[in-house]
Amino acid sequence: MKFLWKSVSDFEIVTFEKELLNQEVRQHVRSFNKKILVRDIVEIGVAVMIIPMGVFIAYLLPDFFIRTGAMLLIPSALLIIYKILRARRFKKPGQHFISNQEYLENNLVNYQNQKQLLGSVLYWYILPPGICALLILTGLDLPAMKFYYALSITIGLGYIVYWLNKVTISKKIDPLIKRLEEELGELKGM
Repeated sequence: MKFLWKSVSDFEIVTFEKELLNQEVRQHVRSFNKKILVRDIVEIGVAVMIIPMGVFIAYLLPDFFIRTGAMLLIPSALLIIYKILRARRFKKPGQHFISNQEYLENNLVNYQNQKQLLGSVLYWYILPPGICALLILTGLDLPAMKFYYALSITIGLGYIVYWLNKVTISKKIDPLIKRLEEELGELKGM
């Protein structure tokens, strides 16, 4: 036993620890990718449901502002679908047939796309539907107090979505990007 213990070199131990670290990174990446996929499916599903809802509201209510806001929901929902699908456009090779470096580079591109997507959520996810909601609220001809109450709820929801996306970037995506960059640096330095 003593002979076997002394025969193990430091290089073998480092390689073993590195492989465990690679497995940990891959497991974390797979888990995060599943969460992104579920989020994308839910977001696209909601956007698809908004399209017929906009048509129905525009058909049902004759007011110009309501009809305009409802019809603008359609391109707004299509923009959301486009942006989500565009962020997923990177080509993801089979995980079992690529090297660690290719795997990490591929996922790094994915997370950089996700960071850009979530960082610009105000312009493509919050403002277009917010403008539609403002038009619909204007057309409802609500008393001033109810109008401002509904408007404040709309703005508040938009802020919450914006804030949640910023927190996701800083707490989840940025650390993962940093870790992948460190792993890539170590692989390229070998």
